[in-house]
Amino acid sequence: MPKNTADLKQSARRRSEQAMDRALAALQRMDAFNLDINFRSVAAEARVSRAWLYRQGELRSRIMRILSPSVACVRVLPYLSNGTFGPKNSILKFGLIRHAKSLKRLLATRT
Repeated sequence: MPKNTADLKQSARRRSEQAMDRALAALQRMDAFNLDINFRSVAAEARVSRAWLYRQGELRSRIMRILSPSVACVRVLPYLSNGTFGPKNSILKFGLIRHAKSLKRLLATRT
């Protein structure tokens, strides 16, 4: 009796597409409400595993680009300990500027 793997493959593909849709929608909602975005929070909001998020290359890159500024700064700081100037310093500067902008938005909504 031959195995019917076509239906299993189609089902797996459909589940993966649904997970991607949930993850993208979660990312948009979190960004719209200015919530902290990191792998743990996106996974919880989208009801997917963190491992699945890390395996999705494009989605992983997108999360890394919009990662919460405070987390991005913490990840860059150890690499700047030698005091050199260059692209890593600009990454830190970008993270700090983004963090300052988010603080300004937060303060503006409270007044």
